[in-house]
Amino acid sequence: MKTKTAVINLKAIIYKSSIFLLLFISVLLFLYAYFVLNSIYLVAERQNIEEKKAEYLTDITELAFDYMKKQENITRDQINKLGLVDYSNKSLYATRQSAGLTLTLLRDEI
Repeated sequence: MKTKTAVINLKAIIYKSSIFLLLFISVLLFLYAYFVLNSIYLVAERQNIEEKKAEYLTDITELAFDYMKKQENITRDQINKLGLVDYSNKSLYATRQSAGLTLTLLRDEI
């Protein structure tokens, strides 16, 4: 009788441990698949970002080149037609010091 109950208990223990082992392996396989697929997705996304970055840099370079060409060809008449005027009041200006950018007022308001 004791051997029969011991065998039954042993079978129950083996059954429970095999279910636990199966679940553990299933979880590990799921996590492995998740991380592999996530890595593939991130690599593909990084490539897309690099391509967009290259396109944006090309666009910025073209715009900067156009700006420099336009800046070379601007005349005082075009500036006046746009309504821009010279600002002769130089009481407000910015200077760079070791602490950073500071704002200085030249007027004595005491």
